[in-house]
Amino acid sequence: MPMRRFLTSLLIASVVVLAACTSTAPQGAQAPQSGGATTAQKDTTGVTDSEIVVGMWLPLSGAAASLYAPIGKAHEAYFKMINEQGGINGRKIRYVQEDDQYDASKTVPLVKKMVEEDKVFAFLGGLGTPNGVAVLDYVTSNKVPHIAPSSGSGKWSEPVQPGYYAWQLNYKTEADILTKYGVDTLKKKKFAIFYQNDDFGKEGFNEAKAQLAKMGGEVVAEVPYNTSDTDYSAHALKLQQSGAEAVLTWAVPAPFGSLMKEAGKLGFKPTWLNSAVVNDASVRKLANEEQQGSYFVAWLPNPEDPANADNPAIKDWRENLPKYGPDVPLNNFSLTGWGQARLFREIVNRAGKDLSRQSLTQAADGLKDWKDLVTVTYSATDRRGVTEGWIEQLKGETTVKITDPIKAT
Repeated sequence: MPMRRFLTSLLIASVVVLAACTSTAPQGAQAPQSGGATTAQKDTTGVTDSEIVVGMWLPLSGAAASLYAPIGKAHEAYFKMINEQGGINGRKIRYVQEDDQYDASKTVPLVKKMVEEDKVFAFLGGLGTPNGVAVLDYVTSNKVPHIAPSSGSGKWSEPVQPGYYAWQLNYKTEADILTKYGVDTLKKKKFAIFYQNDDFGKEGFNEAKAQLAKMGGEVVAEVPYNTSDTDYSAHALKLQQSGAEAVLTWAVPAPFGSLMKEAGKLGFKPTWLNSAVVNDASVRKLANEEQQGSYFVAWLPNPEDPANADNPAIKDWRENLPKYGPDVPLNNFSLTGWGQARLFREIVNRAGKDLSRQSLTQAADGLKDWKDLVTVTYSATDRRGVTEGWIEQLKGETTVKITDPIKAT
């Protein structure tokens, strides 16, 4: 009897060992693919054999539309051109553009609509810092890439956000360049700061204030404004009464132009040191005389500067935007849109025919010192895109570059 129990136990143990040797992968593990390799599921949302769905939000109506709409219209024109040429790796772009009127509360449902109903593959150039901040968590949680947001917020890249690739010079770097130039080169000591009272304006304001404290500059007035404001006379008066020698500004075009007009009425003529956001010919039409001699940080090459005549993106924009977007003005905003679309095409082209969100981000992370409209570098740990700017000064109808490039650290 003991011997029978021993043999029975031995037989059961042998069966268990044999089962273990011939079992499939444990529960929850991925079985090997052909060749023994394991592959993650590719996300091809918004991609078919014939098209790629791309989304954007921006103001197409309302007060901000006349200035910012050319960015999206340039996208449309560029994609129309490349679709006519056969698309990218045989796929044409289906471009979905939504009007949020520069109102972040409207951006949220529109972005959800593009993700959940239109099934966009990626976003390109979504406009506005408060708008982008409002949807940042939603976009990243849904794993939708966002290439070249139309905003210089550091939030897109510091820290690195999954799928986000910033493009334009960020506002913190703008502040570093402007304050250093104001203190070290122009020898100004008393500064006021005029800024939009949201994520965009506060980023420039906070960095400028911190840098001035380090360099010995005095902040004599902090003057915020809200996008709903229509009268800027009180803002101009506060700046004048502060005794500021120089005024740093982080504003959008219409408020900036209105402030300059009001300052002109008061005879207030400080040294103006301004964000690149308002460095555009369309803004100068709002208050050209009052802006003469003003300084602007710049990162986008001036298309009117003969030194940029051979820039491939500027040549392409000047030649083809009138053909494919005849109603779109040739200004810095449409040039921005054209440059963003060229960047998107380059990344998608590098991602190859086997396109997925994973291959897109892999291609973007490999972009190093890509020289086009601007020089762009991305990696898995640095998504800032453009990292150098310079100072330009308004002289007549255009700004003139007066410093060498200054690179961010």
